[in-house]
Amino acid sequence: AISSYTPSALGSSAGASVTIYALPFVSDFLTTTSYSITVPTTLKNDVIEKLTPRSMIGVTPVASSTVTLRRLDITASIQVSEGFVSSWVEANVRNALDGLFTFDNADFGKEIRRGEVYKLLMNLTGVDYIDISDFSIKDGSNTVNAVLDPTHILRKGNITLTFAGGMGS
Repeated sequence: AISSYTPSALGSSAGASVTIYALPFVSDFLTTTSYSITVPTTLKNDVIEKLTPRSMIGVTPVASSTVTLRRLDITASIQVSEGFVSSWVEANVRNALDGLFTFDNADFGKEIRRGEVYKLLMNLTGVDYIDISDFSIKDGSNTVNAVLDPTHILRKGNITLTFAGGMGS
């Protein structure tokens, strides 16, 4: 059971404890709208049981009860190349963006940069050019710092895409 989570550890100089953040598998991670995931007690116990005998003397591992999620909102205009069916290009763009936010791609502190999105979408057949007008990490309705905390995970936020050009299906 302990191999089915994504771990992260954060030390504290205030004491001799290290907080372990373990993310349990979330089957609906791509569609979640939550800002936190509760870590099941069994997973917390498994983490502590596994790490306690391997800890340095005087260090106590502590398992976090929740994992914080931050949403990434993206608003973009996509110009479809002449001669390409716009609905096909749109489906490819949406699938490519979803791929950035799957559970398998989630990791503590892992950021998605604007340039990565440009590169990903510009490599899709039928995309002529892109203009990303909003690219922001949110905590509820508040925009947070551009740097993601190492104990937080990005999730898919509001993705607003406008398509122009191409031909009808």
